[in-house]
Amino acid sequence: MKIRYNKKLTTFSQYAIFVLSLLAILLASYYLYYGDFFLHLAGKGEWFNPELGIPACNLCWYARVLMFPIFPIAAVGIFKNDNKFTDYIIPLTILGLILDIYHYSLQRGWIAKSLLCDPNGISCADAPVNYFGFITMPFICGVLFLIIFILALYNSIAVRSKK
Repeated sequence: MKIRYNKKLTTFSQYAIFVLSLLAILLASYYLYYGDFFLHLAGKGEWFNPELGIPACNLCWYARVLMFPIFPIAAVGIFKNDNKFTDYIIPLTILGLILDIYHYSLQRGWIAKSLLCDPNGISCADAPVNYFGFITMPFICGVLFLIIFILALYNSIAVRSKK
């Protein structure tokens, strides 16, 4: 696969990774503490009401553990002008994507039971956030992981072809 190095496109992909990971952190934090962001955006709820927070299940926490380091890695890579920082992001996005596909399959009922969920805690099969009948938090997180993976892969290949 031959991709020509394009400075503007490579820089765009790096900043897009930075912004998307920050967006994921902010949305995940808002849902955890204050509830459904898009419901509040539509004017059907109280902004910043801690009683409306949506607790995260174990699989959601694992996905956050994989998503949250992407932001500081991207920030340091951009700050130090290191074009190879995406090499560190690719494994995180692959693991996150696999985890979110598994979690989404569990929510849709394609997988009967999860060994990673706490039987006494919040069920990983529940979908407290559900837009249009199929967009849940693992779906949103999985899409973000996929977009970040594509951008990081492009950046990684383009930087290597520069030589």
